[in-house]
Amino acid sequence: MKFKKQLAAKITPEWKKQYINYQEMKEMLVKAVKEAPSPETASPDMVIQYFTSFDQLFFSLCEEELMKINAFYGDQLVEATTRYETLRSALKATLEMTNHKNKSTSSKQLQRLNEAFSEFYYLLNLLQSYRDLNYAGFVKLLAKHDILLSVESGSAWRVERVDRAQFYSSEQVEKLIQDTEATVTDVLTGNDRRRAVQMLKVPSDNQRQGFWLAFRIGMFAASFVLLSTAVVLSILSCNGNDNLQVAFKLYRGPLLTLQLLFLFGINVYGWRIAGVNYVLLFELDPRRHLTEKHIVEIALMLGVMWNLSLLAFLRSPIFNIPPYVHPLAFFVFLLMFIVNPVNVLYRDTRYWFINIVVSLIQQWMFRVLTAPITCVNCSDFLLGDQLISFVTPFLDYHFLICFYASNDNWWTASNTTYCTKGCLITRTIVSLLPGWFRFAQCVRRYRDTKAAIPHLANAGKYFTIIMAWIMAGLREGFEDQLKNIWQGPWFWIWFTSNFIMATYCFFWDIKMDCGFWDSNAKRNKLLRDELIYPSISLYYLFMVQDFILRYIWILSLILNKNGIVTSESLTSIMASLEIFRRFIWNFFRMEYEHLGNLSKLRAVRDIPVKTAKDSNNKIQI
Repeated sequence: MKFKKQLAAKITPEWKKQYINYQEMKEMLVKAVKEAPSPETASPDMVIQYFTSFDQLFFSLCEEELMKINAFYGDQLVEATTRYETLRSALKATLEMTNHKNKSTSSKQLQRLNEAFSEFYYLLNLLQSYRDLNYAGFVKLLAKHDILLSVESGSAWRVERVDRAQFYSSEQVEKLIQDTEATVTDVLTGNDRRRAVQMLKVPSDNQRQGFWLAFRIGMFAASFVLLSTAVVLSILSCNGNDNLQVAFKLYRGPLLTLQLLFLFGINVYGWRIAGVNYVLLFELDPRRHLTEKHIVEIALMLGVMWNLSLLAFLRSPIFNIPPYVHPLAFFVFLLMFIVNPVNVLYRDTRYWFINIVVSLIQQWMFRVLTAPITCVNCSDFLLGDQLISFVTPFLDYHFLICFYASNDNWWTASNTTYCTKGCLITRTIVSLLPGWFRFAQCVRRYRDTKAAIPHLANAGKYFTIIMAWIMAGLREGFEDQLKNIWQGPWFWIWFTSNFIMATYCFFWDIKMDCGFWDSNAKRNKLLRDELIYPSISLYYLFMVQDFILRYIWILSLILNKNGIVTSESLTSIMASLEIFRRFIWNFFRMEYEHLGNLSKLRAVRDIPVKTAKDSNNKIQI
């Protein structure tokens, strides 16, 4: 592998600008040789003068790069040493607490210290990699210099300057690594060296994505295609009976959930290829997070189960089984898959998801209704934004619960009007919850930062979403009293609130969530100067598709009014398009958040630990 690709694959994204500018300096060497005066047309003195002048420029740039690397490495080393001393102090305080105070409290603190030491060890590994990559860059660059110019001054400069530089000659990182391993082994794992290594080491993605994972993905993908074909053929042979229309609502929510999960797997792949550190942004453990292949595997596996359940529903008369057993069984299977306490099928990730959902509920119940008590993390509001696009599946799950609570006969569907018109208030409340969650988070962020822009302005955006859903509920509630719902006042109030919401959300998507329309941008018109994805056209396409999908509901109204598409079909299409819009939005929103981490040089998670016996004395590690 060429060093250029090796460097691009192994750099820490948040420190990208702090690495040696290898490619630019290599191109500078090649260009200098190409533009050098020919010995046939120029005198020897002219050739010598040309290369002497070039060497002065080249080595001055090497010196600048070396000073940049030394300064950054030294700063990180000082910060790492301070972190280690803080962690040792926190560990000492916790051990004293274990001997004298509440053991349950100290147990939680020890668990948090385990995480903090693991994250610190990861930081030390990143520093090691930073040192090794930069040294290799200098070696290869200076060797290239000597080969192209047929001299040895590059090797001499390396021995004189690079080999003696602080970033390469210092052994402090190795000492910190040894001390951390010793501390974790002796204190936190009870002299269990193997357990300590498992806790500290970060496996590469290649180690976690073996042959069997690829085999399972292929098997599930093939099964999903075959079963989906069988489902379509079975539906076409049913001639659209009433049971199938009810089943459509019962199975739509899980299907949209699987669409979101599958597309999120593609998101993860795109972020990894582009160098967007999604692991840090979602506050994941770099040792146990799911890769894109794991996420796609889960989506395809559940998709196979969804197809099997729907096939069983369609063919239930053959086996003399009540058809409506199958949607409920699949829903219970989904719940059991998420909450399963057995350490199989990615339990750590499933429980991380549960913790985020519980955190969202806490924000709704306590952070707005009472005094806010907990900070909002990046993963909280990123997941909250996914839920904004998940209203239709929530309403479908509400319909499923209502259907089984009110329907005693599982052979045929009774009148389901009660679960729609009869539960209008609860359905409206369910549709408000995602917007309310994000509204609560924005209020909490304003409380923490006192910054009205962007947090209160962002809360205003979610307020328009809440009002749009309230108006939708009122419109639906009064439509039976009107001969023409298109001319009733509630329709136009709903239309106006929806238009305001779409406009507010579109401008926020482009300007605030993705940082586009930057008036100070010099290189990329209507965008921003810092871009990560390779093609600039992707950014303009994103703005166009976001505009179209934000206002496509107007087209759906026209289609519905003219009887071209049924209301339920439009709901399904719109819900799927909204999830797709969120999928595209995820790429650019996470890119912008990642650029914020680049400016802060933040490469590892912040783990709060107590530094003294006082429970209120905490710092971020």
